[in-house]
Order: sequence, then C-alpha cells, then structure tokens
Amino acid sequence: MMLPDGASRLSAWLDELTRARERPPAEAIAALGAAGEAAVQPLLDLLGGLDVDADDWTPVWIAVALGEIRSPRAVPALLELLALPEGDVLAEAAAEALARTGAHALSGLLIFTRNAPAWEARAAGYAAIGLIPGDASLAFLVEALDRDVLLWSAIANALADLGDARALPALRALCPKCEEREAEPVREAIAILEGTHPPYPNVLKRPWRERFTGLLAA
Repeated sequence: MMLPDGASRLSAWLDELTRARERPPAEAIAALGAAGEAAVQPLLDLLGGLDVDADDWTPVWIAVALGEIRSPRAVPALLELLALPEGDVLAEAAAEALARTGAHALSGLLIFTRNAPAWEARAAGYAAIGLIPGDASLAFLVEALDRDVLLWSAIANALADLGDARALPALRALCPKCEEREAEPVREAIAILEGTHPPYPNVLKRPWRERFTGLLAA
C-alpha cells in the first residue's frame, strides 16, 4: 500500500507526463518505472481519461512508462493504442512496451495481430512479436507469411529480429514469390539469420533516454 506522501509524489509524476508535450519527461518516467505496480492503475486511469486525438504526447509517455514497469495488467490498454489509426510514434511506443512486457503480453498480442483489420496495426504487432523470443512467436510469424501477403516485408523484419534460424526455409521459399520491393527485406532477413549480415539493433537493449530521442526523431 502506498503511503499518502508516496501517493502525492505519484500524482506529481503523472502531472509531469501531461505537461511534457514533446519534451521527454525523463525524471517522471524513471520514477514511475521505479514505483512499479503501484503506478500501473494510475497510469491506466490517466490514459483512459485522455482524448488521444487531441493529446499527441501524453499517451506516448504513458506507454513508455508502462513499458518500463512491464505489468501484464497494462497489456489490454497497450493493445488498444496499437489499434489507433495513424498512431505513428504512439504505436511504436505501445509496441515496444508490449515487447518489454514479454511472454505475459504474447497471447493477447498474437490474437490482436491476427485479427486487426488495419495493416498498420498488424505491422506494429508483428514488430512487437519479433522482439519476444520463443517457439510461439516463431510459429505465428512463419504462419503469417502464408496468411498476410500484404505485410511480407514487416513479417520478414520481425523474423530477422527474432533471430531464429528455423525461419530460414519459409523465408527462402518466399523469395521467388516476391516482387522486387518485397524481395530485398526478405533477402536481408535471410542473410541475418544465416549470419552473413549484421542483425538489426535490438531496441529493447537501448537505455530509455536514448529511446526517447528515437521516438522524437521518428
């Protein structure tokens, strides 16, 4: 249970998120991450009260904070952010937060990505799945190559991120079916899994202050 003084500090950190706009609220994010589960419901309540069409930045910082905490309780709200049209930076922040949550987010993420009607939402889902190692992620992404022809490039990139060489037969079989614009990322994914091309940088290994810079530059 959080003491009153702790609750007051938590409220101040949340206020900092709402005032930050495009300036990364580094201290507040660090403090909310350190607060852990005690900060999850207040963050979700704050997110639920926002008009995400009118507030471009607060939802981003909430998603980043939830990614630092990595609570399964945040997964449904983060998936809702992935579904927003033209989410851009927000979708990137939500996808990364889900990937940081890891195996606890995977079942919901697989269902979401399979069923999302918008290709942008599915692409964000594939990117997050590619950052969660394991047999379930591999099987889903390989199967998606047959099911989601529109997003072959995104799925290939996710398989490259996953780093599991068992995807090579499916990617090699895909190459002859690809148009040239699709073939390049597929060939690059093959080269990464074969070890002849450097892997993509793993965003989950970057310090969160660096990630803020990346979000703003996107």
